[in-house]
Amino acid sequence: MRWWDWLLAQIKTKERASPQARIGIHNVKLNPMGKGLYIEVHGMIAEELKINTNSMDPLMDVGHVILFKKFNNDINVGDVIIFKHNKYEIVHRVIKIDQDKKGTFYRTKGDNNLGTDNVKVRPWDVKYIVVGVLW
Repeated sequence: MRWWDWLLAQIKTKERASPQARIGIHNVKLNPMGKGLYIEVHGMIAEELKINTNSMDPLMDVGHVILFKKFNNDINVGDVIIFKHNKYEIVHRVIKIDQDKKGTFYRTKGDNNLGTDNVKVRPWDVKYIVVGVLW
């Protein structure tokens, strides 16, 4: 065994929660004119990201198109959600689901942020679930 093969075998990356698959291969269609593909998902919305906070770099940045659907009470750790906090809509990843006296809440974090968000995101605060990003 070469020394670098041994070294690579020693390096183990930590498993991280990924978003739940919400678009299947059955949603990808070939354009009837034979010029490209399109995605067909009922209720999906697409918007260009316009505000650059860097909190979700490198996954999302200004100019990327975010694909999202209305929230339907189906959130898992690893999902990226859009939630209302004060007067802002924030796009961050769910890192923990917990309970307290008021019920379920989500702990969130921007992928590029050092710490977690200092807010308990309640189900009624969640507006959308991100289902994809086009770069």
